[in-house]
Amino acid sequence: MGDRIDSDYDLHSLVVESSKDLNEIQQRDLQKLFVVNYQGEEYILSSISSRLFRVSYREEGAWNEFLDNKPLELRSCGDTIELTIRVEEHQEEDNMALPCTVQCSGAGQNSANNALNVSTQSNVTSETVQMAPNVTQTSIPLESDSQYFVVRDSIIYAVKNNFPGLNIQVTPWELKISGGPRDLVQARREIKTAIDGVKFRTIALQCNIKDFLSCWDKKALSEKIFGRTQEGCVILDSSRGLRLYAPCITLLDQAENLLKGIFQERSIYIKNEDRNVIVSESWTSLTEKIQSNKNILLCSHENENGSLNLSLQGFKKDVETATEIIKDHLRLHITTQEDLNLESRILVENLDDLMLSFNLGELETGVRSLPSSGTSVTLIGPENAVTKSMELLRNVKQIICHEFLSLGEHGALYFFKNQGKEMLDQISKDHNCKVYIGESKEACSKKESRGRKCDLRTLPPKKEKSAEWQQSTAGYTMPVNSTDNKQPLIQLILSYGNLEEKQANVISAPLLAANPRLNVLNVTNSLQTKAGTKFSTLFTTILNDRPTLMPGSLVEMPLAKNTHALNCDSMLFIVCTPYDEPHGSSVKDLRKGISDMLKKCSQKKMCSVAMPTIGAGIALRFPNEIAARIFGEELKLFVEKEPNTSLKKIQLVFQKNMQCLFAAYEETLLQMDFGGRIVLCNEDGDPLKKLTLGQHIDLRAGKLSVSVVYGDIVEENNDVIANSTNFNHWGPKTVAHSIFTAAGPEVITDTQRCHSSNQKVVVTGSGSLNCKYIFHCDCQSSLLNIEHIVREVLLKCEESGLQSVSMPAFGTGVCRFDPETVAKYMANSISSVVQSSNLSSLTSVRLVALKPYIYRIFSVIFQKYFKPAQEATRKSLDLLTARLKCRQVQNTKQIKYNGIHEIPIPHHPIALLSIVGTDPKTLKTVKSILESEFFNHYWEEEIEDALLKSMSEDEIQSLFSLLKEKPQVQVILNQGRGCIHINGCDANIPELSVQVKNKLKDILHARQEDAQRDKAGLLIQWSYCNGASVTPFEEETCQQLEKKFTSDCKGTLTVDFDNRTQINVNLETMKALIPNLGQEVTVVRKDLESETDLPDHWDQMNGHALMMVPLDPNSEEYCKVHADFTRTAGHCCIVKIERVQNIYQYIAYALSKKIMKEKNGTAKVNECTLYYGTASKNCQSINYNGFDRNFDLNATTYGDGVYFSVDASYSAGIKFSPQDPETQLRYIYQVKVLAGHHTKGRRGMKAPPCKSPSAPFDLYDSLTDNNDDPTMFVVFHDDQVYPEYLISFR
Repeated sequence: MGDRIDSDYDLHSLVVESSKDLNEIQQRDLQKLFVVNYQGEEYILSSISSRLFRVSYREEGAWNEFLDNKPLELRSCGDTIELTIRVEEHQEEDNMALPCTVQCSGAGQNSANNALNVSTQSNVTSETVQMAPNVTQTSIPLESDSQYFVVRDSIIYAVKNNFPGLNIQVTPWELKISGGPRDLVQARREIKTAIDGVKFRTIALQCNIKDFLSCWDKKALSEKIFGRTQEGCVILDSSRGLRLYAPCITLLDQAENLLKGIFQERSIYIKNEDRNVIVSESWTSLTEKIQSNKNILLCSHENENGSLNLSLQGFKKDVETATEIIKDHLRLHITTQEDLNLESRILVENLDDLMLSFNLGELETGVRSLPSSGTSVTLIGPENAVTKSMELLRNVKQIICHEFLSLGEHGALYFFKNQGKEMLDQISKDHNCKVYIGESKEACSKKESRGRKCDLRTLPPKKEKSAEWQQSTAGYTMPVNSTDNKQPLIQLILSYGNLEEKQANVISAPLLAANPRLNVLNVTNSLQTKAGTKFSTLFTTILNDRPTLMPGSLVEMPLAKNTHALNCDSMLFIVCTPYDEPHGSSVKDLRKGISDMLKKCSQKKMCSVAMPTIGAGIALRFPNEIAARIFGEELKLFVEKEPNTSLKKIQLVFQKNMQCLFAAYEETLLQMDFGGRIVLCNEDGDPLKKLTLGQHIDLRAGKLSVSVVYGDIVEENNDVIANSTNFNHWGPKTVAHSIFTAAGPEVITDTQRCHSSNQKVVVTGSGSLNCKYIFHCDCQSSLLNIEHIVREVLLKCEESGLQSVSMPAFGTGVCRFDPETVAKYMANSISSVVQSSNLSSLTSVRLVALKPYIYRIFSVIFQKYFKPAQEATRKSLDLLTARLKCRQVQNTKQIKYNGIHEIPIPHHPIALLSIVGTDPKTLKTVKSILESEFFNHYWEEEIEDALLKSMSEDEIQSLFSLLKEKPQVQVILNQGRGCIHINGCDANIPELSVQVKNKLKDILHARQEDAQRDKAGLLIQWSYCNGASVTPFEEETCQQLEKKFTSDCKGTLTVDFDNRTQINVNLETMKALIPNLGQEVTVVRKDLESETDLPDHWDQMNGHALMMVPLDPNSEEYCKVHADFTRTAGHCCIVKIERVQNIYQYIAYALSKKIMKEKNGTAKVNECTLYYGTASKNCQSINYNGFDRNFDLNATTYGDGVYFSVDASYSAGIKFSPQDPETQLRYIYQVKVLAGHHTKGRRGMKAPPCKSPSAPFDLYDSLTDNNDDPTMFVVFHDDQVYPEYLISFR
């Protein structure tokens, strides 16, 4: 298509733009759209580009006809193409014939001789030549004004020289020419030819720099990039895509090649946690400086996760420079951390010392060892510093080499730390190395024997450690209650102490959201004080001056070893808000914080956490039970979601004065079902147990019996029940509500009627309660009145001749008094009444609490005020049994039974010397020198003595006490051989040998004295007679009397009678004056041992109360026990049979047998040989104290007693005799049982029933499963049973 006329100064024109490039067919179809039905008018269509066209009409009427029906789209070749149509304006200007001046904007030229006036306004460029007023105008459509700018200089030159009277205006879409008609046609033709000769091309760059290009004027940008040529300009246009315009193809190609490497876009990612860097003044100054450079565009974009993307667009060199400047700034100001495996625990533990000693350089970062590895470290600091430190440590790892010397001989560790230290330092100095002394948990490598008098390898293997030794050397071992061994248990420990003194991988503590400073809360203030100034500075840096924090969030604080004095690797702060309501935001925030803290610890592979009770306390004000429940529920959910978590121990730490809080947490957590995955323990590792209704402790205050009971006061059966009420109203779940409801409406009426008389204690009848009277009291919401109320109640009972009273914990309900304070007031009042009043009627006071934690607190407080109750029995058997029960074996639950004669060998650490340096050959030399020096100081000696074979564990500990000041010496006892082996690094071992021999003599003498003292009060009982009444003295008094009685001079002895008085006992006349009785009484001494014959086949006791005697497999006794056992349990293989020789248990059994003969007759004693299977952990307790109902908690079918089977096969089942996981052995007792008269039992029986309703106190002696042919017996009295033999089997 071309121009259909030669002149178009009088044409009416339109500019048409299509939405896409048109092919030839589409261009032909486009022509059809411009045909109008107006007097046969034709149109003129000019193609400016493949998508830009100019259409003109001669007649204005045809032009208007087209505008009235102008099409908006073209449909051709299956496409619908949008059309944009606009009117081409004809602009006429009146130009005055004035002298010519030229002003060029953006052209880089100024000439007073030019006839052009060039100015740029917005996006319209006007080029004007002063001319006569009579002008005509035409226009040339443009695809872009960039076409004009390419040939602008040549056009201006041509117009100035050939057509000086013309005026030129440029718009983005057209070039307007105005002037005299004579020059207009020719000028338009030449200008259009020049514009049509401009070449253009759409280009694509590798980077997205559109935003940067839009900031520049395209003429200025193009001149900066391409400069100017004689042929014309090269223009880079970004207004519609990215296009290059040039006067020729050659320049177009050259420009495109130039653009390939001139621009660049870079992106920098900033994490959310690092965004505090961009709010600093230094960052603001840096970005302002970069943004002042026109060659760069810097912008940012925030992501959904809070992170930030920085984008730099512009000229390549400038972008690269700015990028490096920003990255350098971030490296200097963003704290990062990197892990590095140094592959050496010694290098990690002594890194600072080694780098200083061998001049290896200085680290610019903090260093924290990784607890999960032991050989890895975390470098913490700016990125630049971390990178440098990583490279430095890699070099250190290559330079440093090690040698290890492991010495299993006792005393090696002490030797090198003490007398050998000077020698060690000198060797290190002479050979330019470092020697570090440590302990190894693994056995040392096998060496040649260097002993002088004994080969250690001939000694028997070490047995398992006793409870005392285990506790001091091995720490706590988690109890296993779950049957799912694949899922590890979490130990939840409730302990007293200070959080800052606890040791754990992580210490967690609260922060207040509104004021997150360490000195606000007591617990964080204590942590800050303990940790030191570096800790506080690090915390301030992490907080970054934020005045508040998001509730429920975590503040993580990784700790390098040189920044704090706490026993942890990391701190996790939980951001909290004070308590608002049970379902308020504070509760949700606390739940989230605890949950996230546990997850974070698990993600970091931490094993242990120590934390306070977050929520409870003055600052956060959560009720104790709610805070405990929140923690327990979140912990349970965490364990359910992460069954294989790395967490093994969580320690909740309570201040020593927080007994109420401890009790609330203990009871709340005990009531929760943790599914066997979480074990709630005390600080000694013993599992905590739930209370059972009726549980109580019995104490004594003078003659008054004082009991603390966990139960419901309305179930009490005493003379008096005390009620706490205000006489007007009482809410549900209060003591008053329970008592009035149970007693009935008549009691309420009487109470309110009597109260009007202003009596201090209002007495009414009992109504439907099992008591004689109810004493109603009002503390008037005053804590101080409680002590007065208790006193009035006790004195009223005494005045009224009443013997017993049950009281609630006054004021701990509606009044919300502190239970600990109330317990102290009530105990003070009871003690005051006992001391100031001679009670003759009142004998029993029971404090009854229905809330478990109230019971626990009162139990603790009352035991501080009052002594344990003396058993009120006058039977020698019952007294012996009761006193034996008080002699519990220490730490019985932790003692692993291996036979009393197999005494554990004390633990000693293996010395591990780590020799570190830079020359491997030198290190081997140093190792040889150190080994030689040690064995020059090592000694061994052996002592044999028959007494060693029968020593008790206490006696062994006494023998080992010689080593308290000699850690360099070890004494190994081999009881089987009857020898003791002494070894260590001490030149005075011969002298120590003499001390050991003297100690053995002392032990024998002490054993004899202990035997006499133990008998007093147990086998030898002292009591006084008042008419027919016989009252035993307390055990300590019995021991004092027996010691004086067996001395050469008996005379008179003053002994303690109760907690307030003393009495004189004349051992010549066996008389004493008892103040309370006001008369002289007879003192009686009874020797139970002389009345009882021990079995003839027992070995000599040699002063021992208990001996475990292994039977000879060839003896007749062994064969009989073996035959009886295998008669029904032939599938079991017996490993060992031991005779249990317990003098106290046997005498109690003999006395019980004697009493049963007197009651039933000899024929009805019914002594049976039965069997009892048990777990290994119970054996030592049974050997010492007999059988305990707690060992048979699951056996209740025939009564709540201790069960014994007739056939060994039943008790030998895996349910009753579980396998010891360490020794693989199982255990069963052959037992003598006094079955006596028996009857069939049933579930729920607490004792055998009476034989006849007419004789309610004549009870059966035992219960059975089948009275005619019993297979098991149930007994309720320990003295009816004696464990004869302990059988170890597989």
